[in-house]
Amino acid sequence: MIIGLTGGSGTGKSTASAFFRDSGFAVADLDAIARTVCAPGTACLAEIDAAFGGVVDGDGVLNRHKLGDIVFNDGEKLKLLNSITHKYIIEETKKFISKNSGRNIVLDAPLLFESGLGALCDVTVGILSSTQNRIKRIVKRDGITASQAQSRINSQPGDGFYTSKCTLTLYNDLTPADLMRSLSAHFGGLEYGKE
Repeated sequence: MIIGLTGGSGTGKSTASAFFRDSGFAVADLDAIARTVCAPGTACLAEIDAAFGGVVDGDGVLNRHKLGDIVFNDGEKLKLLNSITHKYIIEETKKFISKNSGRNIVLDAPLLFESGLGALCDVTVGILSSTQNRIKRIVKRDGITASQAQSRINSQPGDGFYTSKCTLTLYNDLTPADLMRSLSAHFGGLEYGKE
């Protein structure tokens, strides 16, 4: 079984992902895959540099804060970035799925549907949370201002997008333990690690 795990920034996908990982699922963290495919010297990074200029530091590393300031304030530039990165991310994700054939797999993918990876999933789970909670989490996690966090949220789909597309949506406005219990109630009957 392939479960697609998605939701906006700061909703608690990492907590949900940890639940599945601790339960024996093979978890593909697509944010981590994105960092790998956009590492120094990669074709993906070269394309980003050509498209945006000035977002690669002198040591050849992508400056994510600079890039974020550009794309999270301009929908067209965000689409351009996604058109560059998605093909590389999809290729690596398909390799991960092939490598873990026979296991239950979770794709932790903020852009699950936008990238087209939702079509590979048997079940899709959207993690949702209030804007206030999301801002607090993003500021704490990424060390950015509340205004920058709000810009990031504004650039992402609203809750209706996830409730209309996902098989299941769960709200994460209480504690991590509450989210874990909710996930366990829905997925606790699966034989972890095997299809």
